[in-house]
Amino acid sequence: MIIKERWPFRQEWLDYVERSWQGRGRVELVSDESKERLAFQEEARQAFIRQGFNPKFVKTYLSVQEPEEGEGYASQYPHIHYPLDALTLIHYMQPGDKPAPLDVFDGVEKPGNVVETIYPEKGLTVFMPHTTWHGARKNNGTTNRIQLIATALK
Repeated sequence: MIIKERWPFRQEWLDYVERSWQGRGRVELVSDESKERLAFQEEARQAFIRQGFNPKFVKTYLSVQEPEEGEGYASQYPHIHYPLDALTLIHYMQPGDKPAPLDVFDGVEKPGNVVETIYPEKGLTVFMPHTTWHGARKNNGTTNRIQLIATALK
Protein backbone atom coordinates (compact mmCIF):
# COMPACT_ATOMS: atom_id res chain seq x y z
CA MET A 1 0.00 0.00 0.00
CA ILE A 2 1.43 3.34 -1.08
CA ILE A 3 0.92 6.38 1.18
CA LYS A 4 1.77 9.96 0.19
CA GLU A 5 2.48 13.08 2.19
CA ARG A 6 3.48 16.60 1.20
CA TRP A 7 6.49 18.00 3.02
CA PRO A 8 7.78 21.57 2.79
CA PHE A 9 10.64 22.07 0.36
CA ARG A 10 13.96 22.51 2.16
CA GLN A 11 16.65 24.04 -0.01
CA GLU A 12 19.33 23.02 2.49
CA TRP A 13 18.45 19.34 1.95
CA LEU A 14 18.77 19.72 -1.83
CA ASP A 15 22.07 21.56 -1.39
CA TYR A 16 23.26 18.74 0.90
CA VAL A 17 22.54 16.08 -1.74
CA GLU A 18 24.16 18.10 -4.52
CA ARG A 19 27.39 18.60 -2.55
CA SER A 20 27.50 15.11 -0.97
CA TRP A 21 26.50 12.76 -3.80
CA GLN A 22 29.61 10.93 -5.02
CA GLY A 23 28.18 9.70 -8.33
CA ARG A 24 28.89 6.04 -7.49
CA GLY A 25 25.30 5.05 -8.17
CA ARG A 26 21.73 6.25 -8.28
CA VAL A 27 21.35 5.57 -4.53
CA GLU A 28 24.12 6.08 -1.97
CA LEU A 29 23.90 5.24 1.74
CA VAL A 30 24.95 8.16 3.96
CA SER A 31 25.60 8.28 7.70
CA ASP A 32 27.51 11.52 8.21
CA GLU A 33 26.79 13.87 11.10
CA SER A 34 25.73 16.84 8.97
CA LYS A 35 22.83 18.88 10.34
CA GLU A 36 20.93 18.39 7.07
CA ARG A 37 21.14 14.60 7.09
CA LEU A 38 20.29 14.41 10.78
CA ALA A 39 17.28 16.72 10.27
CA PHE A 40 16.04 14.55 7.39
CA GLN A 41 16.59 11.37 9.40
CA GLU A 42 14.54 12.78 12.30
CA GLU A 43 11.78 14.03 9.99
CA ALA A 44 11.66 10.56 8.42
CA ARG A 45 11.59 8.87 11.85
CA GLN A 46 8.61 10.99 12.89
CA ALA A 47 6.87 10.31 9.57
CA PHE A 48 7.32 6.55 9.98
CA ILE A 49 5.84 6.77 13.48
CA ARG A 50 2.84 8.72 12.10
CA GLN A 51 2.32 5.82 9.71
CA GLY A 52 2.27 3.36 12.62
CA PHE A 53 5.74 1.98 11.95
CA ASN A 54 8.00 2.48 14.98
CA PRO A 55 11.56 1.99 13.70
CA LYS A 56 14.51 0.81 15.75
CA PHE A 57 16.82 2.35 13.15
CA VAL A 58 16.47 4.70 10.17
CA LYS A 59 18.98 4.51 7.31
CA THR A 60 19.33 7.49 4.96
CA TYR A 61 20.30 7.63 1.31
CA LEU A 62 21.08 10.21 -1.33
CA SER A 63 19.38 9.51 -4.63
CA VAL A 64 20.18 11.13 -7.97
CA GLN A 65 18.77 9.82 -11.22
CA GLU A 66 20.75 11.25 -14.09
CA PRO A 67 19.26 11.74 -17.56
CA GLU A 68 19.51 8.80 -19.94
CA GLU A 69 18.16 7.95 -23.34
CA GLY A 70 15.72 5.21 -24.14
CA GLU A 71 12.39 3.86 -23.03
CA GLY A 72 11.44 1.64 -20.14
CA TYR A 73 12.88 1.33 -16.67
CA ALA A 74 16.16 2.46 -15.23
CA SER A 75 18.78 -0.22 -14.62
CA GLN A 76 17.92 -2.77 -11.90
CA TYR A 77 14.17 -1.97 -12.00
CA PRO A 78 11.56 -3.19 -11.32
CA HIS A 79 12.50 -4.59 -7.94
CA ILE A 80 11.55 -4.93 -4.28
CA HIS A 81 13.67 -4.05 -1.24
CA TYR A 82 15.17 -6.16 1.52
CA PRO A 83 14.63 -6.83 4.35
CA LEU A 84 10.99 -7.45 3.48
CA ASP A 85 9.65 -6.26 6.87
CA ALA A 86 10.98 -2.69 6.45
CA LEU A 87 9.39 0.50 5.11
CA THR A 88 10.98 3.09 2.84
CA LEU A 89 10.09 6.67 2.03
CA ILE A 90 11.18 8.70 -0.98
CA HIS A 91 11.20 12.47 -0.56
CA TYR A 92 11.31 14.21 -3.95
CA MET A 93 13.15 17.54 -3.98
CA GLN A 94 13.99 18.13 -7.63
CA PRO A 95 11.79 16.14 -10.01
CA GLY A 96 13.76 17.23 -13.08
CA ASP A 97 12.54 19.02 -16.18
CA LYS A 98 10.76 15.89 -17.41
CA PRO A 99 9.91 13.95 -14.22
CA ALA A 100 10.61 10.22 -14.56
CA PRO A 101 7.58 8.43 -13.07
CA LEU A 102 7.64 5.59 -10.60
CA ASP A 103 5.38 2.65 -11.46
CA VAL A 104 3.93 0.48 -8.70
CA PHE A 105 3.02 -3.11 -9.58
CA ASP A 106 0.80 -5.76 -8.13
CA GLY A 107 2.30 -9.21 -7.71
CA VAL A 108 4.11 -11.06 -4.97
CA GLU A 109 6.75 -13.29 -6.56
CA LYS A 110 7.36 -10.98 -9.53
CA PRO A 111 5.93 -7.70 -10.79
CA GLY A 112 2.48 -7.98 -12.31
CA ASN A 113 0.41 -5.14 -13.73
CA VAL A 114 1.05 -1.46 -13.06
CA VAL A 115 -1.53 -0.42 -10.46
CA GLU A 116 -0.30 3.14 -9.83
CA THR A 117 2.01 5.63 -11.49
CA ILE A 118 3.58 8.30 -9.29
CA TYR A 119 4.88 11.47 -10.91
CA PRO A 120 7.62 13.09 -8.81
CA GLU A 121 6.82 16.57 -7.52
CA LYS A 122 8.82 18.87 -5.27
CA GLY A 123 7.86 18.01 -1.67
CA LEU A 124 6.03 14.77 -2.47
CA THR A 125 6.95 12.02 -0.01
CA VAL A 126 5.98 8.44 -0.85
CA PHE A 127 5.94 5.55 1.65
CA MET A 128 6.45 2.07 0.25
CA PRO A 129 6.59 -1.30 2.02
CA HIS A 130 9.63 -3.29 0.93
CA THR A 131 7.39 -6.02 -0.48
CA THR A 132 6.02 -3.62 -3.13
CA TRP A 133 7.32 -4.16 -6.65
CA HIS A 134 8.18 -0.81 -8.23
CA GLY A 135 10.08 0.56 -11.19
CA ALA A 136 11.57 4.00 -11.84
CA ARG A 137 11.34 4.84 -15.51
CA LYS A 138 14.38 6.26 -17.29
CA ASN A 139 14.93 9.98 -16.82
CA ASN A 140 14.51 11.30 -20.36
CA GLY A 141 14.90 14.93 -19.28
CA THR A 142 18.00 17.09 -19.28
CA THR A 143 18.33 17.61 -15.51
CA ASN A 144 18.82 15.24 -12.58
CA ARG A 145 15.89 13.91 -10.56
CA ILE A 146 16.97 14.31 -6.90
CA GLN A 147 15.47 12.78 -3.79
CA LEU A 148 16.33 11.73 -0.27
CA ILE A 149 15.38 8.22 0.81
CA ALA A 150 14.96 6.79 4.30
CA THR A 151 14.43 3.18 5.34
CA ALA A 152 12.83 2.24 8.65
CA LEU A 153 14.06 -1.02 10.14
CA LYS A 154 12.37 -2.88 12.98
